[in-house]
Amino acid sequence: MPPIAKTKEADLISTLSERANDPRPIDELEALRFIHEAELLKKADQRAGYEALGIIACLMGNLEKMHKYHQKAIRLSAHSPLAHRNYACSLLHSGDAALSLTEALKGHQKDPLDISCIDAAIAAAYYLGAIEQALALNSTYRALVGEDHEVTLWLEEDEEDAAAAQENLSRSTPEDFVSWDDAMKELECR
Repeated sequence: MPPIAKTKEADLISTLSERANDPRPIDELEALRFIHEAELLKKADQRAGYEALGIIACLMGNLEKMHKYHQKAIRLSAHSPLAHRNYACSLLHSGDAALSLTEALKGHQKDPLDISCIDAAIAAAYYLGAIEQALALNSTYRALVGEDHEVTLWLEEDEEDAAAAQENLSRSTPEDFVSWDDAMKELECR
């Protein structure tokens, strides 16, 4: 594969990943531009092109096409973990943390040293609520990188939030609570 295709792949996938973090919905013009770039990339590198199309489909909310394109990219990349990692990220973005974790772990199995697959697996495990698995994966991450994954910070924040909520509940009296019916009446008045 020519070096320029690798650069185009990295640029497009990076741009799409950044776009996935933007809370604004993707508009039609932006989607068409990305699709055009992905189709051009597909001519140079089919796997990368299909990965990009899968991410675009995810951003557009078209889960059927997202699955189709990502699965095609995986079939085209028998030994690469990246297709699994990108599929895992799209799945997590679309709300399917369980399948995201499965795909990230498949990528991790293909290359146990690929940090991006471990990162995706840790995030999916965390959002799935599989804390023990997230911490076990963090051990692998720490062994490879030399520091803990940011999931440990997320878990510390969760513990602090839970402790604060418990403290607030312990200070509450029955008079502090509002019945469901009263809350609904209050909302209707607004």
